[in-house]
Amino acid sequence: MKLKKIASLALAGIMAVSMLAGCNGSTGNEQPPASSSEPTTSGFATSVNAELASNVYNTVHFGSDAKLTAALNSIAEKLDSNILNDEAGFVIGVDAQDFRSLMDVNVNNSLTRWGYANGSAYGFADPTTTNYGAYKNGTGAYYWDFFKNDTTSTTTVGDLVVIRGDLTQTGLAKRVAQYLSQLVNNGRMPSEDNDGSHKYDYTGNIDVVKVDNAGSNFSSYVIGFTITQTATPIANGNG
Repeated sequence: MKLKKIASLALAGIMAVSMLAGCNGSTGNEQPPASSSEPTTSGFATSVNAELASNVYNTVHFGSDAKLTAALNSIAEKLDSNILNDEAGFVIGVDAQDFRSLMDVNVNNSLTRWGYANGSAYGFADPTTTNYGAYKNGTGAYYWDFFKNDTTSTTTVGDLVVIRGDLTQTGLAKRVAQYLSQLVNNGRMPSEDNDGSHKYDYTGNIDVVKVDNAGSNFSSYVIGFTITQTATPIANGNG
């Protein structure tokens, strides 16, 4: 299996900074530079952001992250041909859990996780092909477990998506943007909690690798992304 990196500017930037630091004759007494709150944006993240409708972009848009890039490369190399088919959608199972583990994300924190009857059961399904309610809604109904509309905590999900490898990068960005738009337009990324006491903001990182399957005549893109939901109290509750 041959793996091609499509967008890894974050890692290249880190290597360049390290080389410059080594050439500057450091005495070891300098203070480390302050970290930036703005993520470095890779070429692929830029392409996806450009395809997001304004209402989706204003809800969540993406940067890149060296840790995510490393985790994605590690997982993509071991995916088998049963997953790397022409159009697999969201990855369900141990490979996706391993990706979340490498990202220090709870292994159950996934956009594919569903619940039933107020948490009496749960499982995982592809949200691009399965239609459940956005939140818990009484008993006897399936619902998506993330993102929640009754939390006051910060929550991160991590997921892998496989898309056929014959798309151009623009076509790939359009497909990924379509998946992300479904999350926003189907109410799965609420702007505030159900009692109006907290507002929610979302940040994300994304990257992609291309895998050529040596034993078959197809290639696949493997996309890895994380989205973090941050809860902030609203002054005066419902006011």
